[in-house]
Amino acid sequence: MKTKRILLSSRLVAVAVLTIAGFLVAPAVRAQVCVGDSLALVEIYRATNGASWTSSTNWLTGPASTWQGVEVTGERVTSLTLTFNNLTGSLPLHLGFLQELNGLSLQGNALTGPVPVALVFLQKLKTVNLSDNELTGSIPATMGLTLSLSSLNLSGNKLTGSIPVTFALLSKLRALNLSNNQLTGSIPAALGLLSGLQTLELNDNQLTGQIPNTIGNLNSLREFFLFNNKLTGAIPNAIGSMDSVVFINLSNNRLTGAVPASIVNDKLLYFLNVESNQIKDVPNLSASTSLLQLYVANNKLTYADIEPNIVNAQNGNYAPQDSVGANAVVTVCAGSSVTLPGNYIEASPNNSYTWFKKDLSYIAEPSTDASFTITNATPADAGLYTVEISNSVAVDLFLYRRTVRVKVGTCAGKTASTSNISVFPVPFDGATTVAVGGEAAQVVVLDGSGTVREQYDVAAQGSVQIGQRLERGTYLIQTIQGDKKESVRVIKK
Repeated sequence: MKTKRILLSSRLVAVAVLTIAGFLVAPAVRAQVCVGDSLALVEIYRATNGASWTSSTNWLTGPASTWQGVEVTGERVTSLTLTFNNLTGSLPLHLGFLQELNGLSLQGNALTGPVPVALVFLQKLKTVNLSDNELTGSIPATMGLTLSLSSLNLSGNKLTGSIPVTFALLSKLRALNLSNNQLTGSIPAALGLLSGLQTLELNDNQLTGQIPNTIGNLNSLREFFLFNNKLTGAIPNAIGSMDSVVFINLSNNRLTGAVPASIVNDKLLYFLNVESNQIKDVPNLSASTSLLQLYVANNKLTYADIEPNIVNAQNGNYAPQDSVGANAVVTVCAGSSVTLPGNYIEASPNNSYTWFKKDLSYIAEPSTDASFTITNATPADAGLYTVEISNSVAVDLFLYRRTVRVKVGTCAGKTASTSNISVFPVPFDGATTVAVGGEAAQVVVLDGSGTVREQYDVAAQGSVQIGQRLERGTYLIQTIQGDKKESVRVIKK
């Protein structure tokens, strides 16, 4: 009897085991993939709120090969594509069970959390696209150990930290896109080891430091995008060794110095953008037969840089540019002359110079002479001056000299003035000049007793010499302009 009970118990255990095994195997059978892959897919569905996906055709119902976005070879999942499908939440560690996966594309969802470390277990993975999500944290260094990767796109997330040096181990990598994140630090020089790389997009981050010389080793690179970062220093000469490059965009950084002349060696270069930096020199690129679009606006360039490249720049942009020269202050004695230099750029017969006061109260005629002379200076000549420089070849660009503040001084008592009267020199012996601002005026010279000694009619903005026949003493000079009267006291020695 005891033996029968033992046999019965054994049978029950066996049935229970078979039942449990059947339950575990059933999803794999229904999904026609191995258990690990089946569990991984189900967990991905749950972790990313599959019930709220935009489309989830056949998920958790028919065979896995019929599930939307799932590709199956034999009993293994080889590709998972669920782009723009409202996936939310974080990717689970179960993703690492998909050992035969070679393509993962989850672009344009709302995935959060970190880039899954489990990707390192997917050694057959060739393409990863997790762009345009809300992933955070740093890029795991273990990504550099996914040695089969040929394309990695993590753009359009909120990733922070630096670019892993381990990416240099991805010898099969052809496209790397980390743009539109919040990455910091410098560009690893080790990326120059990726000799097969064809696309490098690191734009729209917060990268600092210099562009490494090792970029010259990227002989297969066709697209090189570093714009909208905080890169400094000069563009390396090695940029002229990128034999296959077609598009280069380094705009909106803090790059200085010159565009290297070696860049003419890039025989396939079609598009070059270095605008919005602090570049001071661009070589003559007219010999390039491939370059058609040149963008150099918002730098520190002059017509000497633009004129030789005008054909290429017209297909891109070259204006505006930074102001030239330095702010200055010039003091001149009333009645004296002063010349303001404007030759702060290379001379060219195509240049024209127009001096003016910043308040536009005075505008000179355009001239081929870079300098401007103020003669017989009066207080009305005081103010901020600049010069507009135009060029008959680069017609869209106007350069401006930084301002010169002109001060008209009395020079140890050589000028006396009010708002509309300037008298210089004072004190005087012989004669002195009265300059009238504004409209025409009557000028009257009174002695100490109030007697009129001289009287003149002066045209608007005109001047008159007085005092030649006056004795030594103190005099009051009055101007009468309609109902307005002003006075200046002067001394004849």
